[in-house]
Amino acid sequence: MHVIAVALGIYVFGSAYLFFAQENLLFFPQRISVERLESVKKEFPEAEELNLTSSDGIGIHGWFVKNSENSVAPAIIYFGGNAEEVSWMIPELKKFKGRSFAAFNYRGYGLSRGTPGEKEIFEDSLIIYDYVSSRKDVRKDDISTVGRSMGSAAAVYLAENRPVKKTLLVGPPDSIENIAKEMFPYVAVSIIIKHPFDSLSRAPNIHTPALFVIAEKDSIVKPEHSLRLALAWGGEKDVLIIEGKDHNNVVVDDYLARGTEFFEE
Repeated sequence: MHVIAVALGIYVFGSAYLFFAQENLLFFPQRISVERLESVKKEFPEAEELNLTSSDGIGIHGWFVKNSENSVAPAIIYFGGNAEEVSWMIPELKKFKGRSFAAFNYRGYGLSRGTPGEKEIFEDSLIIYDYVSSRKDVRKDDISTVGRSMGSAAAVYLAENRPVKKTLLVGPPDSIENIAKEMFPYVAVSIIIKHPFDSLSRAPNIHTPALFVIAEKDSIVKPEHSLRLALAWGGEKDVLIIEGKDHNNVVVDDYLARGTEFFEE
């Protein structure tokens, strides 16, 4: 009985800890310094700094980089990982020639206000899309998304709720809930999780093309999670395995050729 009581106490304590600490375990907000902001402005004068307002009045900060080749161009909306300040992606996304792009920091990241959360990230993705699609220099019928890691859930949500043309996902989890269940097998994750980021349940409802970029040695989002999501996708899909890479060292150059072909085909 003593052993059972101890085990039960550990279970209850562990569950309570995960319930109250899950935001700290999932979100790692990266702010942007004044020096970094000035560096971005100096290095990329073509990057238009933007401040949007969410549906509940929170300021969302990011950049829009216009394609210089055409007055009206296709566009990409980028969603970063859970420990990412997106200004570093400006030179990377510029490698997709012929396309403008938008990259905004989640709430609490960069210069965006507020606190990050699944509901907030999803709602803000719609605000960002609506802004991009309203621009006169963007082709409204050719707006695609790129989502990295946790950001893939925002890209999937957006593809379900707006007329996104194509979706490129890098290291996408099928759901954060499923990954948490593997990490904490003796905890009732489904009951306590507040930010499940469940892309798997949305995937069958989406009928636009998707490209899944998966690191062969991904130790954070194991390849089977990404492949499960790819199999559930309702539209055309392709999978690109990046050999020898782990979750955090996949860069645009690893999938640039296939990604460019994917967006243009």
